[in-house]
Amino acid sequence: MALALRASPFVVLAATGACSDAGRAGPGADPGQPATVAVHGGDGQAGSSGAVLARPPLVRVATADGTGVAGVVVAFEVVEGGGAVEFAQAATTPSGIATPGGWTLGAPGAQRLRATVDGVGSAEFAATASAQPADVSFVTGLGQSAQVGTALPTTPQVIVSDSAGRGVPGIRVVFVASGGARATGAEQVTDSEGRASIASWTLGTKAGPYVLLATVPDTRLKDRPARLEAQALPGPPTALSAVAGDGQEAEAGIPVAVPPRVQLADAYGNGVPTVPVVFHVARGGGTVLGGETATNDAGHAAPTRWTLGPEAGAPNALVAVVTDGPLSGTSATFSAMATPVVYDIVVHHVSNSLVSDAQRIVFRRAEETWERAVRGNLRAVEMSKADLEPCVARVEGDLAADVPGSRVVDDLLVFANVYPIDGPGGVLGLAGPCFIRGESSLPIAGLMAFDAADVAALDERGHLEGTILHEMAHVLGFGAVWERQGLLAEPARGVGNEDTHFTGPAAVAAFDSVGGVAYAEGAKVPVENLGGEGTWNGHWRESVFRHELMTGFIDGGVHNPLSLVTVAALEDMGYEQVDRNVAEEYRIPLQPSPARPRGQLPGVRLVGDIARLPVGVVDLNGTVVEYLPPRR
Repeated sequence: MALALRASPFVVLAATGACSDAGRAGPGADPGQPATVAVHGGDGQAGSSGAVLARPPLVRVATADGTGVAGVVVAFEVVEGGGAVEFAQAATTPSGIATPGGWTLGAPGAQRLRATVDGVGSAEFAATASAQPADVSFVTGLGQSAQVGTALPTTPQVIVSDSAGRGVPGIRVVFVASGGARATGAEQVTDSEGRASIASWTLGTKAGPYVLLATVPDTRLKDRPARLEAQALPGPPTALSAVAGDGQEAEAGIPVAVPPRVQLADAYGNGVPTVPVVFHVARGGGTVLGGETATNDAGHAAPTRWTLGPEAGAPNALVAVVTDGPLSGTSATFSAMATPVVYDIVVHHVSNSLVSDAQRIVFRRAEETWERAVRGNLRAVEMSKADLEPCVARVEGDLAADVPGSRVVDDLLVFANVYPIDGPGGVLGLAGPCFIRGESSLPIAGLMAFDAADVAALDERGHLEGTILHEMAHVLGFGAVWERQGLLAEPARGVGNEDTHFTGPAAVAAFDSVGGVAYAEGAKVPVENLGGEGTWNGHWRESVFRHELMTGFIDGGVHNPLSLVTVAALEDMGYEQVDRNVAEEYRIPLQPSPARPRGQLPGVRLVGDIARLPVGVVDLNGTVVEYLPPRR
């Protein structure tokens, strides 16, 4: 092999005579001539293949009487093992010492290095090189799969190799299985080729990926294990169960909100995919769309849509039948009740809500109030899970639990939550639509959120029911869709002198009928032009309406009535069959003023309660065609 010809740090530039104090030459000998070459240090070492020995090899050149000779050139040559030295030649020091610098060992096994002085002789160094693990990797068993609870067909094997890619024998390897899987023969020693095999790898009972790690604990690789992944597949189906969509109610001739869904599972509860299932109507005269289907990766199967029959009050039934495999002929039945066609609000309290049972009743009363006010049915809309999830996220919901899948909304879906927002005071609630119908701008789904720190205080002071009724009106679109519908004139933009007003003719006539005929301070119906974003443009003007329900304040100590003006505004917004009898007794105060007289009565300011968020516009096919920017 080629040897480096750099100068050794021990080179003496001018040879000198005998200058050692080790003694003088004996009688008859030339006292200044080198006579011997001998190993002085660094012999008999052991190290790792490819590494430099801990101590450099040293030779000493001396006269016959043992005196070191300076300036003698010593040649160094690796004669066994294939390693290398730092210097091919070096000159002796004043003490007669020379070194080739570092000795890098070659292939595992015996190593020899020879030091030669021309005309004098040579000396040899011996060393032993052992292989050093540099990598551990799996070489068999890659990319496998098997049924849950069974052993993989190919035994996983690793190879432990050195930096040159040679297998290293005699290395302890420990295999570790995760996730309930079992590794048999988990501790092995590499063979002469550096390989080690586990006896068997049995997967756990849950379908999905499993990992096997091979660690080399006694080496520098102890924190760099090899990783092997295998897939556990479900076993054959053993059970069919109904998992969603049973016991629903929907209006006659309207799809149920949640398409019925079944699951086929194996003996361990894992869903079994690709099993054909057929859904057919068994009672009620409805229809099913997409009834011939197959289970998905989770073992679930559902039709696209189940539309109930035309007769209100009639029971409906849908049957799911497995048509192939071990459970062929097994069935599950879903029932539903067809209800009269009316406007329906569904309030869904998200799974992590802090709402109490008593507060749920208050929500229910508010829902029933608005359902009495609006009787006309709206177009049902099928909303996808992907579209609904962002709406839930804005009220801090658990998406997996609260939006299990796509659903038909008829007529309004409200996600509600009580959770910490900003502590007592400040923002106590916010509400508004997330999605509206493209043809009418009337809401499909929306949210209501209340600060947990404020809800109890509202209840104690008698404001909770009015606040919830107020916020639910915003989800119906009150104040939230007026600009899009062309019902809001001179919207406030922070200047402070806009005469913001609602132009719907039904609301204007109702305003006049409850005492507003003499109102001369501006155009009718006056809308709040103060209070900032989320308050202005979406409430009746406080200085005119005072204690009416839909101003930006809930007045304390008095009832805040739902006025005929508010109910009539629903007609202007496009709701059909609005029942004006739901309106409560209310008259415009005789002496409206810009200042809001409160006296000593406690009140609640609904700061920014109309949610400022993007609103999706949904077409007749249930597709979100655009998002409107947050309102001002």
